[in-house]
Amino acid sequence: MNQLKVALVAYDAPEVPGWVTDQLQSLDIGFVSRQCTTQDEVLETAAGAGFIWVLGGPKVLKPETLDQLPDCFVVMRSGSGTDNIPVPRATELGIIVANTPAVSADAVAEHAIALFMNIMRKIALQGHNVRNGLFDFRATDPPRQIDGQTFGFVGFGNIPQRMIAKLAGFRLRYLAFDPFVDEAVLNHHGVRPVALETLLGESDTVSLHIPLKDDTFHLINAERLAMMKEGACLINTSRGAVIDEAALLEILHGDRLGGVGLDVLENIPDNGKTHPLYEFNNVIVTPHMAGFVEKHLDRFWKFSIETIADVANGYMPKSYVNPSVNPRRKLLPNDPFAGTA
Repeated sequence: MNQLKVALVAYDAPEVPGWVTDQLQSLDIGFVSRQCTTQDEVLETAAGAGFIWVLGGPKVLKPETLDQLPDCFVVMRSGSGTDNIPVPRATELGIIVANTPAVSADAVAEHAIALFMNIMRKIALQGHNVRNGLFDFRATDPPRQIDGQTFGFVGFGNIPQRMIAKLAGFRLRYLAFDPFVDEAVLNHHGVRPVALETLLGESDTVSLHIPLKDDTFHLINAERLAMMKEGACLINTSRGAVIDEAALLEILHGDRLGGVGLDVLENIPDNGKTHPLYEFNNVIVTPHMAGFVEKHLDRFWKFSIETIADVANGYMPKSYVNPSVNPRRKLLPNDPFAGTA
């Protein structure tokens, strides 16, 4: 196989660490990088590259850009979601769209659990009361007992599977809706596969772990919010627009939900200004920080290099989001569970 050329065309980092360049060179991989802001810059930087790389969330790749990169056979988005990558066009062109969900799976799982427990125990609300001179645990409705609740996962990938391991001991009952996960995987984790409507109707807490695509945009809409149990809680650490925010505000005004924990919003306020969701005491919002932990960028670089090395050695990426693709360049199957600790 000819030397693989990798073009890093945008990245959520102040710079490319020297050790990243050194490691790629040691693997005999050609590497160029540029913080591209225009399509012309992307085309210039990625010319002749078989592997195009975006680290994080910059939206610099457009469908028409891929049309002009005939040598590209893999696009990688470091991280989990690929809503900043034109996946449908890439698939049509035979381009594999890789990602690195294991990078932040543990961190996001911990954050989702933190939101869940914060809501159940009313920690943020009681802490706010104490700081404002109200030292009285009776000032809010009683916290809820976690033990024995029914917890529903919409999407059952890396993050929910790790959440179950971390929640061991709470004797929770688990449901999941994910038509793309083999039932044997769900059974292995003690999870009952159900239809989305069943999950919403039976779960005390619903946690969202799905990518943002055409068919998941506003998946949780007014009709489905109304299906949730009265007093149930909703957690979202995936993408903001999988929830219809206007519908969520309406049901919160009706006082039907017990609490909402959001690490993502459909409509992000400008310059940190107020947002209608901030008015509700039972809503916790964090600034898309679930995957942000100490040395998180080092993990982004490390897992990305591992994916590049696999492709350079002729193997498929361990994780890719378009399994229906007919690749421009044939690669050997890979073990998706190797090297993901």
